[in-house]
Amino acid sequence: MSTSVIIIEDEQLTANRLKKLIEDLSDLEVLTHLNSVKSAVEWLQQNQLPDIIFLDIHLGDGSGFDVLDAIPGFPLIIFTTAYDQYTLEAFHYNSVDYLLKPIKPKELVKAISKYERLKQQENSNFHIDRTRATLEKTYKSRFLFKVGSRYKQVSINDISYFFSHDGLNYARCTSGETYVSDFTMDQLEEVLDPVSFFRTNRGMMIGVDHIEEIHTYFNGRLLLELNPAYDHGDVLVSREKVKTFKNWCGL
Repeated sequence: MSTSVIIIEDEQLTANRLKKLIEDLSDLEVLTHLNSVKSAVEWLQQNQLPDIIFLDIHLGDGSGFDVLDAIPGFPLIIFTTAYDQYTLEAFHYNSVDYLLKPIKPKELVKAISKYERLKQQENSNFHIDRTRATLEKTYKSRFLFKVGSRYKQVSINDISYFFSHDGLNYARCTSGETYVSDFTMDQLEEVLDPVSFFRTNRGMMIGVDHIEEIHTYFNGRLLLELNPAYDHGDVLVSREKVKTFKNWCGL
């Protein structure tokens, strides 16, 4: 059985060149080319996951990471990008390699060889070790927030959600108090238990026990009511994340 590949890339010429390189340098089968977060998520939710995704990080309607956050399963990823500042974040996502554009044939061959080595380890402890590492990871149980000239310690059980507003990040507590947080949303995704907190969009992480009501919303989205209430607009779950969100909260 051939190794299946999809390319997610918003520049047509770049996608065409990558497809030709893959076909010329390997026996991988390119199933399709997708050019946006929306089209990629729809395809991945309706089809069996490919063996490899060649994924551009910067897409016209969002980030390649948005695609991965919205789909079930953990396909192997070869990231393709013109920027190198996302290397660390990329390796949080089952990454095989990280190729800088313009992609050199030699680097592509190395990435495919790395994938093949990983596949050969399927019957070893590779996946077991990955699962064990995830299960054994410890998450933050409390945060320290600066209040004037002093610091206040708050248990994670007393935090309803984190949100971004006017360039700052905040923690909203069950008591209704709000504290400025030094953590970015990306950092919070790393230190918060994913069983308890879900990132509904770029600017909000919500606690599962603090969702008051869930409503259907137009364009296939969900509207959430939180406790305590969020004061800066609607809390929406994007259409791309609805399926993952429902699984997360047991719907």
